[in-house]
Amino acid sequence: MSPISRFYRQYVLKYYTRILIIGLASLIVSISTALPAGIMKYVVDKVLFEKSSHYLFMISIGLIVLFIVKGIFYYIQNYYTAYIGQSVLRQLRNDIYSHINRLPIGYFEEKQTGHIMARITSDVVLLQNLIDSSIGVASDILTVAGLVGWIVYIHYQLAFLAFLVIPFIGFILSKFSQRVRTITRTLQNKVGDITSILNEKISGIRTVKSFSNESVENERFAVETEENFKIAMKHNKLLAMILPIIEFLNTTGIVIVLSVGGYFVIKPDPGLTPGELISFLTALGMLFTPIKRLTSATNYYQQAYVCIARIYEIFDERPEDENDHKSVVLPEIKGKIDFRAVNFKYAKSEGGLFDFNLRVKPGAITAIVGPSGSGKTTMMNLLMRFYKLDSGAIEIDGINIENVKLKSLRSQIGIVPQDSVLFSGTIFDNILYGNYSASGEEVMQAAKMANAHDFIEKFPLGFDTKVGEHGVKLSGGQRQRISIARAILRNPKILILDEATSALDAESETLVKEALDRLMQGRTTFIIAHRLSTIKNAHEIIVLEKGKLAQHGTHEQLIEINGVYQKLYQTYFEKEPAVTANINKQA
Repeated sequence: MSPISRFYRQYVLKYYTRILIIGLASLIVSISTALPAGIMKYVVDKVLFEKSSHYLFMISIGLIVLFIVKGIFYYIQNYYTAYIGQSVLRQLRNDIYSHINRLPIGYFEEKQTGHIMARITSDVVLLQNLIDSSIGVASDILTVAGLVGWIVYIHYQLAFLAFLVIPFIGFILSKFSQRVRTITRTLQNKVGDITSILNEKISGIRTVKSFSNESVENERFAVETEENFKIAMKHNKLLAMILPIIEFLNTTGIVIVLSVGGYFVIKPDPGLTPGELISFLTALGMLFTPIKRLTSATNYYQQAYVCIARIYEIFDERPEDENDHKSVVLPEIKGKIDFRAVNFKYAKSEGGLFDFNLRVKPGAITAIVGPSGSGKTTMMNLLMRFYKLDSGAIEIDGINIENVKLKSLRSQIGIVPQDSVLFSGTIFDNILYGNYSASGEEVMQAAKMANAHDFIEKFPLGFDTKVGEHGVKLSGGQRQRISIARAILRNPKILILDEATSALDAESETLVKEALDRLMQGRTTFIIAHRLSTIKNAHEIIVLEKGKLAQHGTHEQLIEINGVYQKLYQTYFEKEPAVTANINKQA
């Protein structure tokens, strides 16, 4: 099924009742539009030549009634067309966004954010033109049919001459349509590039300004907009050429008709009355407007074809929860975790996790250390089922996580990332994000446990304070404590801490550590560690190297072994003298 057919069947045709109303209104509008051409015959022959006041009165009253009727049904046609168009766009945007939320992490790693956003914004907007024009096409086709029928009725030989230009118009439209489709795809891709650049640079505006690279970024953006301008002008050049060419061909037909028709009128044995010739020419002239709209509809069709194809590229991506209907709900867990011969390799890099085996007891604190790219984050991503294993299994309380519904798995896992992600809205909203069924009192209690309540209350609006995009109105320590409060409210059985204190000052670090200590109580916890201070209380340390389990044990055990951990300790952890002295004292 073509993308256009798929789109209409899925989104447009379900409004069949309103489409029928539009069809009826279009029929009446078409008749009302075509009738004046026929009336011109009687205006010339009966009123101008025969001086009939009766015909003058009847025609005058008839035209008034005709245009009142046309106006009413034109309103109905356009209102319901707009209703269907906006309803389709609303549903389409919702469906695209919903589907995007179901796609695996790997999809977002391969696609630029701007190209994804363009599907929901610019691509969808172009479909409005298609819907408006396609529903109006019925009215234009009926109008053309009525005018053509009248032309043929008046003088079929003259009509044949007038329609000699139609094959040329069809040929030109065919060639232009192919070119328009190609350029539209290029143009929409370029719009995605610009959106990606805007998203990236605005998100990183602090970095741009800190390096004083505003002029550099301006030049780079200007290069992209220049390319977009050139492509857009090629597109508009085509659109600007097609209508004058068609108008020229149409005018050529009118000139031929005027010349031959005039001869038929003035010859001794007239084949046409003056009124019939004027009516014929009027109908022929009126054909240009609906043909012009049909030509525009053809252009919209080519543009929309590209946009719909791009949108269905997203819909055809397989969601990560596609087998949830076959899965079971993961019951409330205790937190025992087993990695059994796990193998996973990234498609476009050498990284991954290989022949990995590990057992974690319920409530245990496990620190994960290793060089960059060793598989620390990968291990947690696999536990969250962000990626699908190549082989092996991960079990929680003896249940293979591949066989459970995703939501039931992730609802029992909490994450406090290194870079806390807050959303636009209030502090209250961001904490509540951890558990939307929680009460206001529970939100405040979570803030207290996260050492966030005091600084929140100092704001004039308290919990109703807006945090700004990505939480820019809060400090790093404040954002981290909000993130911890969110995790506390979620009350997960499994907790993942991705070095949540690495970028904080001493005071904030102390407050965050106190909050984390409370959060870790009674939970199976994984700490992705870059600093010794964050792993000193771990029950076990897991050392990864090139995606494999290199060592495991306590700090005291591993520091005595000449291996990866000892090298990491000497390279990184020994730079924390105060902490090292404290640990040595405890040891």
